[in-house]
Amino acid sequence: MNHQAEPAGHPAAAPVGRTMPVDGDVLVDGGLLVSGEVLLTEWAAGPPAEAVRPDREAGDARQAHRMAEAFRNAMARFPTGVAIVTTVDEHDTPHGLTVSSFCSVSLDPPLVLVCLARSARCFPVFARTGDFAVSVLRPRHAELALRFADSTAEKFGRGGFARTSRGGVVVDDALATVECRVDRRHPAGDHVILVGEVVGQPLADTGTPAVYFDRRFAAISPAP
Repeated sequence: MNHQAEPAGHPAAAPVGRTMPVDGDVLVDGGLLVSGEVLLTEWAAGPPAEAVRPDREAGDARQAHRMAEAFRNAMARFPTGVAIVTTVDEHDTPHGLTVSSFCSVSLDPPLVLVCLARSARCFPVFARTGDFAVSVLRPRHAELALRFADSTAEKFGRGGFARTSRGGVVVDDALATVECRVDRRHPAGDHVILVGEVVGQPLADTGTPAVYFDRRFAAISPAP
């Protein structure tokens, strides 16, 4: 895609004020608003050099916003499974969130990883916990997955969870569950990669998994 550079010293027109929720925040065209008409009126004789910077920063912010949207759209085309990651705090209160970034890392020793957003309400608990559990969801768990993706929801109040022998919390009819001891944490941008060593006996049932594709739940069908 080609983008024409704006003439030097010429302020941009005010962007359209559309809003978009991102992790609980509201952005208006990248969080910056610039009124080109006002600048042109005040700078009829020519803007001072330092006054051009806000306009350039606004252009950079718009470009970054477009790149972020393109990145989200590209990643949405990759189908993933859906899981709920849980842990308990020092008061034995459960916490959890929905993830699609869950995968195995090693067979010997058995390691898995999940990616946790720093912006998640329960992130501070995961940042200090020593254990966590992962429940792989079924198609009928779509509402549960959406509830655990909402930072304002009462996540555990409706039941449907079971305690493990190690004190963890898992979805009681999950397609598969694994319990993990934290092995290490890796900072990665606005996320943290949490690597866990599988402890105890993983549990797996028969059936099909929940699949998330293009921002909606989808079903697996046999290949032609």
